[in-house]
Amino acid sequence: MKRLLSLMTAVIMALSLSTTAMAMETPDLGIIGGADGPTAVIVSAPTGIPGKAGLKGPYEGVNIWLNDRYMAFTDAYPKEINGRTQAPYRAVLEALGAEVTYDNGNIAAHFDDGHTMRLAIGSKVMTYSSDVTGSADVRTVNMDVAPFIDDATGRTYVPVRFIGEALGYTVTWNNEFQTAFLIDWDAVEKAVDARFSNFNAMMKAVTEAQQPDGKLASDSQIGLTIKEFTSGESMSFNLKGSDLTDGINQSGKYTLDMAMPKQLTDIPEVKSILDAINGAEIEMILSAENGLYLRSSLISMLTGGVVPQGAWLNMDINALYQQLFGLDLNQITEQAKAADFTMGKLLRALFESGELSNAMGTPAPVAVDMFASIYEGMFGNDVIDIQTSGSRTTYTLKSDTNKIFGGMVKTGLITEEDIKELASMMKFDMDMRVVMSSNTVTDMTMKMNMDVNDGYDRLVMKADIKGDAKTADGVISISVPGEAEIALTIKTDAKPTNEAPLTKPADGETVITLDQFVTLLSTGSIQ
Repeated sequence: MKRLLSLMTAVIMALSLSTTAMAMETPDLGIIGGADGPTAVIVSAPTGIPGKAGLKGPYEGVNIWLNDRYMAFTDAYPKEINGRTQAPYRAVLEALGAEVTYDNGNIAAHFDDGHTMRLAIGSKVMTYSSDVTGSADVRTVNMDVAPFIDDATGRTYVPVRFIGEALGYTVTWNNEFQTAFLIDWDAVEKAVDARFSNFNAMMKAVTEAQQPDGKLASDSQIGLTIKEFTSGESMSFNLKGSDLTDGINQSGKYTLDMAMPKQLTDIPEVKSILDAINGAEIEMILSAENGLYLRSSLISMLTGGVVPQGAWLNMDINALYQQLFGLDLNQITEQAKAADFTMGKLLRALFESGELSNAMGTPAPVAVDMFASIYEGMFGNDVIDIQTSGSRTTYTLKSDTNKIFGGMVKTGLITEEDIKELASMMKFDMDMRVVMSSNTVTDMTMKMNMDVNDGYDRLVMKADIKGDAKTADGVISISVPGEAEIALTIKTDAKPTNEAPLTKPADGETVITLDQFVTLLSTGSIQ
C-alpha cells in the first residue's frame, strides 16, 4: 500500500513538472535600484522564473540575497576577500534585525530575542550570548577571517557567512553569479507546509497506518510493454517475484521474462540472447544506508564476465543523490518512516544545499515558491478535501487544467490571459481518493488523464491505480495516438511479516562497487 501511494505521488509530481515546460518564461530582473539612508534595505524579489541573466543582482561584483530578495546598499558594497563574502557591518546586521552599536572598533548587535552578537576589527573571534550584556550562555565562533576597515570607503566590513550561520541561516554561495544566499529554511519550510496541510495530513495518516515496524512481505509483478500501432508489433519486459520491506530497506528475488516481435526472434543470435534472459533470476537489496545491490547471471553475461557469476554489483544511491542533487536519502527515508515527511521538508531537501537552484539559474527561495505554486494545483489545500465520520476519514483530491495553471499564475509563471491558450493545448483531469478506517487504508484510487496537443504533436498520458492496505494494482501509459504506446503495470499483494529485509549481502560474498566495476571495464582488474 505504501508502494502504491509512492507511485501515485511520483506520477502526480512528474505530471506537474511537465506542465511547467509549457508555461515557463524567463524574464530578466533588470537592475534593481539602491536605497536611501545609511543602512541596507531589502529589494523585492521578481515575479516569474528569472533566467540566468536575471539572477544577477543590482551591483557589479558580489551581491547578497536574504531570504526572498536581494539586499541593497548605498555607498559601500559587498566584497569577496580571500574567498569570503564581506559586507558593511551596519547594513548586514540591521537587515538581519539587529540594533547595532559601534565603539572604537568593537561591534555589538542586539536582537529582539535578547541575544547579543559581538565582533571586533582584526579579531577572528565572534561571541553570541543570550543576553544584552554578552555574559550569559556565551557561544564562541572562531572565524577564518576578521572584520576590517576598508581603506577606500572607511567602512567596517564583517564576514557574512559566520554571522548568518550563527543566527541560524543556511548560507550558500553561487560562484557563477557572485551571490551569497542567506536563508531561514525553518521559516521557508513552515510557509510551504501551511499551503499543504491537508496533503501532509493524508501522508501522515497513511504512513502511520504502517506502524509500528511496517514489515511487509509482498508478491509482486511489474511489467513494461512497448507497442507500435502501425505494425501491431510489441515488446514486453516482465518481473515477477517476492520481496520484503520495512519501509526503509527492501530485498527480494525476481524472475525476468522478455517477449520480442517474431521477426526478431527468428534471428538465431537474438533468440539465443532471449533464451538466456527468459527465466533468469535477479536478486535485489535496496538499503537506505548501503545502497543498491544486484546479483544475476544476466549481469555476468552482459558484462562479458567482468562481473563474475555470483557477485553482487553495488551502487551507493545515497552518495549519487548527494552528488547530483544534494539530497540525503537516509534523512528523507527516516522522516518518511516516522510520518514526518511533509511537502515543506521535500522542497527544503531539494533546494537547501543550493546545488539544484544554482543549476536552474534561480535563487533557491524563488525555486521553492515556483515548485510549491505548481504543486499547489495538485496537492494544495484547495484541491484536497477531508471528511471524517466516526472512525472513517476520506481524503479526496480533485484537480484539473484550470487548477494546475492557477498555481502557476500565483508564482508569476503565467498570467490569467495565458491560461486560455495553454488550456487549449492541454486537457487534464485527476481524481484521487484515500479512505482510512480505524487506522487502516481500506481504499485508495487514482485516475488521471492528460492530453497535450500543440497542433503538431500529441501526447496522451493516463494512470489508473487502486489498492488498499494489502494490495496495489495499477497501470500508467504514455502514448502518441496512432503511433506507439509505453505502458507500465504493477501488481502487488502484501501481508505483515516478522521477517526483516536484507540490508547487505552475507559476509564472504563477493561485492563489486560501481567504481570497481568501472575500473574492471577499463583495466581488467580491481586496483
